Amino acid sequence: MGRFLTATATSTREYSRLIELEMNVEKNSLFVAGIFFLLFLIALPFHCKKSSTAPEVEVPEQEQTSITIACSPSSGGTDTNITVSITINNADQEIKVFGLEVKFDADKFQFRRIEEGSLTESWAAVDGNEISRGTLRVGGFMGSGNPIAQGTTGNIAEVKLKVHGSNFNDGQQSQICIENYTDDIADLTPHPSCTNFTLRK
Repeated sequence: MGRFLTATATSTREYSRLIELEMNVEKNSLFVAGIFFLLFLIALPFHCKKSSTAPEVEVPEQEQTSITIACSPSSGGTDTNITVSITINNADQEIKVFGLEVKFDADKFQFRRIEEGSLTESWAAVDGNEISRGTLRVGGFMGSGNPIAQGTTGNIAEVKLKVHGSNFNDGQQSQICIENYTDDIADLTPHPSCTNFTLRK
């Protein structure tokens, strides 16, 4: 009987050891399988789907705020009447009053008068006078008229000149400029702003 129990106990221990061994083998097999699976994933080529790029939309370049002048006509001989238009481009703020100076060669041009521009037709006053030879002081104020809205482009005044004398060469250019801006246009550029008139014989 004792031998049977001893044999049975021995068999039980061996069976337990066998089960434990099998479990360890199973664990090791799972570990090895996991390693192989990880290596398999690493060996696979890595594909990253390229995100679609939205098409570039061209944003129109905003017109720069500036003040410019232009002569009409741009050339002529003695007694030619000239209109010098003073233009605000893309006003950076509301304009209710302005001042500036116009300079020209008094040996080539004669001042006639100042007129309102397309943006100041409703204003109480747009006028000027010759403060020294070849220098005009031009100004305007809205009064009960309409202000020039921010972002607006157009003429604020027109200077009327006349070509006089004949002491010039055919094709000679003479510069007309505006400068010393004040009030609501004090920060505008370029400063000065100029244009050329071509004199003809």
